[in-house]
Amino acid sequence: MNVNKFAAVRAVVRHVSRHRSAIKGPWNKSDLQAFLESLRFSADCAHELSSLLCSDIIYENMPKHLTVKPSIVSLKWKIDVSLR
Repeated sequence: MNVNKFAAVRAVVRHVSRHRSAIKGPWNKSDLQAFLESLRFSADCAHELSSLLCSDIIYENMPKHLTVKPSIVSLKWKIDVSLR
């Protein structure tokens, strides 16, 4: 049961940090709290987690792979045509 809870919190932190890096700014604390409550977090847990995730301190040492969405840098096409 605790493993599932940890996985859920980890997924939320990844989602919030990636969204934060995409929009180049913090979430609104009340919006984040409503989002967490919609995921069935308790009101106390949602309040504490939104306070933590909306502060700038935790993002200073966040690993790069958590803050940037993977994307395609370049793409090369190869078309193979054969005639019979």
